[in-house]
Formats: sequence, structure tokens, C-alpha cells
Amino acid sequence: MYINDFVWPRNWKFHSELDAHGLYLPLDGLQLATGKALYGLMKLKMLYSVISAQAQDGAWYQGEWTDLIDAHYRLHNAAMLMLAAGPEEYSDDAMAAALGRAAAFLPRCTDQTDIGHWFLHDTLEDREANMETMRQQTNPPWIPSRTLDKSPTNKLILSTHLDAIVAVERYRDATGDGQYAQLVTSARGAARVLLTLRPAEALYRLIYRAIDLTLLPKDRAMALLLPLLKRLLKRLTWMYLTPRMHRVKRLFLRIVMPGGLIERHIAPMQHDINYNPVNVMDLARFQRRFPDESLDEVIAGAVRAVAGGGLLRYWSEAANRRFAVVEWADALYQLCTLGPDPELRRQLAETLLLVHDLGLGLPPTLLGGDAEVVRHGRRIPCPSPTDGRLLVANLSRGEGGEFLVVNPTCADVPLAFAPPRPAGLAWSDARGLKIPDTETISLTQRSWLIGRTTS
Repeated sequence: MYINDFVWPRNWKFHSELDAHGLYLPLDGLQLATGKALYGLMKLKMLYSVISAQAQDGAWYQGEWTDLIDAHYRLHNAAMLMLAAGPEEYSDDAMAAALGRAAAFLPRCTDQTDIGHWFLHDTLEDREANMETMRQQTNPPWIPSRTLDKSPTNKLILSTHLDAIVAVERYRDATGDGQYAQLVTSARGAARVLLTLRPAEALYRLIYRAIDLTLLPKDRAMALLLPLLKRLLKRLTWMYLTPRMHRVKRLFLRIVMPGGLIERHIAPMQHDINYNPVNVMDLARFQRRFPDESLDEVIAGAVRAVAGGGLLRYWSEAANRRFAVVEWADALYQLCTLGPDPELRRQLAETLLLVHDLGLGLPPTLLGGDAEVVRHGRRIPCPSPTDGRLLVANLSRGEGGEFLVVNPTCADVPLAFAPPRPAGLAWSDARGLKIPDTETISLTQRSWLIGRTTS
């Protein structure tokens, strides 16, 4: 399985277990929805393909950045998540052995810090010589740091750390093997500490007032033409302040910023707020695994930061940022399947409209095939609308069916499903008003409905 891209700066394709997982999920959802054996065969083909690329030490190596053929642990974790679904569906010794080797490799991918074990981002963080090789071959900015008594090469990337914790816990859940429980406990503690740090509040508020000017959509940015001072401040911020944010964060360690945005990392010189949706998605997955972590305020702040401003439009205006819009839809899906909040469902519907307008693909989780969200035996099939223009998100959580249906067109579209039709669905509109149970229901242009099973 290869990434569908020629990756800068080397312009080559590489094995991508993350892409494999992104294809496996909709195949799983399609098999659940249709009952067709073909999708099951394609899933097996994909699983064996991933297993065949596993190295003897249990890892997956991609060589995305350097001739060292480095391994990216986010991709390693994705392979584990695919294989962790195996014990619930297959009795296969090869899958079980591959999953065990992968889990045994992950403890080697950690850094002992003052706040606990931290899961690294890639094998390049193992030693400074690797990071220097990357600097020479790709010229990314990197400055060694001993923050929290971590290794100088550890970039403290939040999303990969959370993803690895979820992958190890998913392994325990699927196999019953609890040998890594102490490591998970330590890593959870490290994440908890980093997410709760709030030093230099006044300084960060001042800085983020300036940074927010650089995150405006074009029409609002153009409105700064008249306030010349704001326009000058915006230019000075993206030219001089954001490239130096790593120095501020090392002096006053913090990753959750005033206003709620969550930065990607602490150490590198790069400043990239486009990863906020990935952080929210991983925090939701983390919260699902460990509901006692009480991260509601952190997640709610990150959601408000996007919903209350122009970030979605900012992300949509440049091709290299549009991935964040789809990741945001995926993050909202994860949050919707954690609870019944109607506001999150409204945001998901509006984000799906934007995804459609941009001509982007839908998140692979929307068919409801992700066993990480709902156990394999409790999943509810996603119904197929007879009119293929309608978008459907399967928000079912095991105890009952729930489906968000969005009409992205500029015409009214009848709501009808192909067999097998879901039974006992009660529909309500965006305002929460129940739709009368008649033979025909239509979605007006650019509207959406929520259907829930009555039993």
C-alpha cells in the first residue's frame, strides 16, 4: 500500500500504512452495509499487504524523508489499528503474530521525560545524527531542546503521542494482553501534564491576538487594508513572530493556547495551526478510551476556536491547508459518537457541506465501520440513499441507530433508502423539530436531517 502522492522534497512514493487504514475503514463500512463478501476479501488483501511490509523487528519503515528509510510511528500505529480489528473478526495466526510484534516494538519508541514516557514521532528522533541527516537532505528547521528533561531530538508532537497510546490500549482491548499497562499509565500522565500547563497567560493572549490576524480568511484579511496598523502587525507576525514561537514555548511550556487552539508540538521551529483538527480528533479518541481523563474543557475550547472564527474558511482557501477541513469533519464525527450534543451535529453537517463544495473526499469513518468507535458485533449498518447526491454519516454508537443525512445540492432531494432499509427511524431537522411520519420526506436544498431509531 503506497501513499497516493509524490512527497516533497524527494518526489517519491512510499509505503503508507496510514493510507491503508484509510481505505480499510470504508471497506469495512461497505461490507457492514451491504453484506457483500467482496469487501471482506478486499479487506483481507489489504491486511496481508500490510503484514508483508512489516520488518523483522515488528516495525513498518517508510523512508518518507531520508535515505535512512525512517519509520513514522503514526503509520505504524495505523497498521496496529487495522490488525487489532482482526481478532474480533478473524482467527488468523499471521495477523495475531504481526500485531504482537508491532505492539512489542512501540515501547522502544518512547522518551523518558520529567512528566512520564513520551511516544516519539519517528525513528529520526532516536539520535541527533539522524536529525542532522534529515536537516541535510530536506532542510527542515530543528533546534535541540532539553525541555522537561527530554531527549534533545524529541519534538514533543502531541498527536502521535496520543495516537500511540490509543493504539497500545486498542491492542490490549483486542487481545487481553495487559503487559504494557504501566507504559500507558506513564504516557497518559505525560499527556495530562502537557495539556494542563497554562503559564504566561497574559503574554500568550497578546501573542495570539497577533497570530489570529494571520489566520483570517481572505475577505476579512482584505478588510485590514484600512486599519494600517493591524495590517502591519499581521505582516510582522508571520514574518518574525510565528517563526520564533518555539523559543517562547520553550521558555513558557504550553501547547493549549488562549482561545482554545492546540499547537502541534513544542520543540521544532515550525508553527502549524493546521493540525488543530488532528489534535481534536486524537483527543476525542483518547477520551473514548479513557473517559476519566476529563478533557472536556480542552476539547470544547479547541472546538470553539474553530466554530467561532473563520478558520474553516481560512483552511479551505489554499490547497495545502484543505486537508484540515476533512480532518475537522473526522474530529467532529469522533465527538458526535461520544455524546448527543446537537451543536456538534450541526457543525458536522455544515462541515460536510464545505467538504462537498471543495470537491474533497469524505472521512473514511463516516460509514460506521470503525471498530475503534463501536465494537465489531455492535455496529449498525449505514443505509444507502437511492439518490447518490445525499451524504450520510453513520453516528450510531451501538445502542441504537443514528444517521445524519446532508443535501449538498441546490435542489430538493427525496429521502429514500435502497434495501435493506433502516426500520423505525424518527427524523428531526436542524432545529430539532420532528418531521411528521409520512410516506415521503424531502431534504430542501443545502439542508440536513437527523434520523434515530425509535427502539
